[in-house]
Amino acid sequence: MTSPRDVDLVVFDFDGVLNRSYDAGGFLWARNLERDLGFTSTALDAVLFLNDFKSIVVGARDLAAVLDEVLPTINARCTTAEFMDYWFRSDLIPCHELLGFIDRLRAAGICCVLGTNNERHRAGYIWDTLLKTRMDALYSSGLMGVAKPDTCFFQRIQDEAGCAPGRILLIDDIAENVAAARTLGWQAVQYGNFAKGLLGQPGDLYALFPAHRPAG
Repeated sequence: MTSPRDVDLVVFDFDGVLNRSYDAGGFLWARNLERDLGFTSTALDAVLFLNDFKSIVVGARDLAAVLDEVLPTINARCTTAEFMDYWFRSDLIPCHELLGFIDRLRAAGICCVLGTNNERHRAGYIWDTLLKTRMDALYSSGLMGVAKPDTCFFQRIQDEAGCAPGRILLIDDIAENVAAARTLGWQAVQYGNFAKGLLGQPGDLYALFPAHRPAG
């Protein structure tokens, strides 16, 4: 990573950055689905995540309504509400070191926002449970109607923040998102690598902002 120039706004991705939710074997939360809820992750993928899930991510279809339709087809031992609670709770594995890093950035006057590809139910859970007192704003694909790497996602944040593009920094684990932000003149760093199942290490970001590394 190269050191960023001075920034006024840092946009953090969630899954894979603030949330340590996967490894090389995939998403951690789905590994006990069969034991806990009676269906496999493969079965869920077939009816949900591999079946036009992008329309849910951008808010064109409602997650709860889709789950009402598909869970009975895989003999789920749970209601839609129970499944969503299980998913959202099991999939929340925050990186407390980075939350502390955000606290230090904000104390120094740097605005920090969440920029995530999540539909509205999970985005709301993440925000209300973990981040509403730790960040300045939530930008999610389900609320915005557009998902990364579409440049409209980044343009919306830029316009609402009123920042010059060169003073915005994106931290994301997906190369395509980093590349898209850079086309608008943003600074952007890839933290980890989702495609390879590799999580970033907080020390990599401290190196970019040495004045805001933890004491000691």
